[in-house]
Amino acid sequence: MRRVLPLLTISAIAVVLIACSGGDTSRTISVRMFDDLRYDPDQFDVNVGQTVSFEVRNSGQVAHEFFIGTLDEHRDHAEEMRQSDHAAEAHVNPSGVTLDPGESGSLTYTFAEPGEMLVGCHEPGHYEAGMVAPITVHP
Repeated sequence: MRRVLPLLTISAIAVVLIACSGGDTSRTISVRMFDDLRYDPDQFDVNVGQTVSFEVRNSGQVAHEFFIGTLDEHRDHAEEMRQSDHAAEAHVNPSGVTLDPGESGSLTYTFAEPGEMLVGCHEPGHYEAGMVAPITVHP
């Protein structure tokens, strides 16, 4: 009986630590982009500290972008895209991936702070037409 009690105590502590850690720190989310200017899924919930690998597929017939950022980061990125006339160098960004029709790609992103973020497409007219999805980063 003396050996069982310490073992149970250690097991209980391990369960509490796992529960308090917020669960998995890594996860994969599959995303599809469509020409009716939407993402599937159309919203995302993640936890602070979580690293997510987004596996993105362009299921449309035109290029689409999957760019993650705050509202201010989207404004800045949109301006970069306008100034570059959507040239390829504007698409090289660690927070986004641009895919031609039928292409697949991945983007790994670690969510550092709680709050609201967005994923959006800054191909000409797409963001303005509503190709945007909310990301809620939970504490």
